[in-house]
Amino acid sequence: MVDEIDRVRKRLEELIANINPGHFVYTYPPHKIYPKITHDINPLDAWESTEQKYLNVYFHIPFCRQKCSYCNIESFAIKEDATLIDEYLDALVKEMEMYQEVIAKFNVITAYVGGGTPSYLSAEQMRRFFGDIVSKISDTRTLKEFCIEISPDSTTLEKLEVMKEFGITRVSLGLQSLDKSQIREMGRKYSDQTPIDIFRALKETGFENINIDIIYGHPDQTIDMLRDTLSRVLDLRPGTISLYPLNVKPLTRFWKKIGAEGVDKSKIDNMYDYFKPLLISEGYVQDTRLRFLLPKVGRYAHKDETIKGKPVKGFGSAAQSYAEYLHYRPSYSVSHCRRDILEYTGDIQARRHPARYAFVLDDGERMRRAITMNIRHSAFSREAFHKKFGTYPEDVFSAEFQLLYEDGFLERDGSLIKLTEKGFKRADAVAKLFFSEAVLKMQRDYVYE
Repeated sequence: MVDEIDRVRKRLEELIANINPGHFVYTYPPHKIYPKITHDINPLDAWESTEQKYLNVYFHIPFCRQKCSYCNIESFAIKEDATLIDEYLDALVKEMEMYQEVIAKFNVITAYVGGGTPSYLSAEQMRRFFGDIVSKISDTRTLKEFCIEISPDSTTLEKLEVMKEFGITRVSLGLQSLDKSQIREMGRKYSDQTPIDIFRALKETGFENINIDIIYGHPDQTIDMLRDTLSRVLDLRPGTISLYPLNVKPLTRFWKKIGAEGVDKSKIDNMYDYFKPLLISEGYVQDTRLRFLLPKVGRYAHKDETIKGKPVKGFGSAAQSYAEYLHYRPSYSVSHCRRDILEYTGDIQARRHPARYAFVLDDGERMRRAITMNIRHSAFSREAFHKKFGTYPEDVFSAEFQLLYEDGFLERDGSLIKLTEKGFKRADAVAKLFFSEAVLKMQRDYVYE
């Protein structure tokens, strides 16, 4: 056992030393590495073996005013009046109809509209889209959470009123920075006051649960720049502040300009060490390495329910679906987004299921997913894991957990496993410790396109 713990310790040290400083574990297995479907898989069948109780739904809107310098999401810039947007919304409705029998077996509890830039839809398109969700999926006004991502330069009062009418309860504002030079460097074209004005308009319209995204660690960014942005954001008192280290992904404009080596690990660490105590002193509670919540105001039910193991049905190009034993998605790429969107709409129009890539999860991968998703958060229930799998996480991965307890990354609080201060800072390396060799190989072999 001692030799095994030493082996695990060495692996964790290597992860901490070599992991991209901007890397964060979003899901498991990572959606981009799903193998291409080469045999008959009917994704509808995957839902028969999924506990038919609760369901989260996700809708992908892949359109933007411009492609930001850091963005590797399935999205591309398009004119606001382009017919492709309406054709895409038509395809979303048809995909919802494909799944109506499946959806009817579940209680839909959360819905998330992401992108791209969902607020890039016109007010009329937004009203039509939300109406389709109500008629095909669920009454959005009764959901535990209905969340949307918005951008400062594509949000209007009319759109906010439509959002309020259809029961949006959480708004994620992609602010990223309030430094003028950083805004320009990210490829955005608005003033540093625009996000502040949109936040105030959200509050005046009656939205309380507002998340603000901030990116830190750009080579040209200083602590003073970050301090100024955070000072102005804290004056607003948003329910959630999410701070993402700059993740320079291949084929993005930042990657072409500075490369992954341009992100300084010590700078990322120093900025984290600066903002964490600041946010805590302002009354925020750390939920993950990335996310800080204002008690009784900040909530993220869609993510929390997904982490707890509730399945997700994704609709749209590049949208991932998480059934119990099968994860799947349409095509996804960084630089061929228009091709992928046309492929998606073509599949739907031909009444073909748009899934092109899938990952089958055996019991071992399901347990790894449960640990990886939960361990990055403030509390991980051992009893919930035992209820689902009939064993405790420490029994399955005894060397990993013994090492993480002994070296001070984790601690026990009754039936809960919690990250320590040291653990929060290295949460993504801790999570990646539980990746299977098969998944790690897929990551190494993956080629961005």
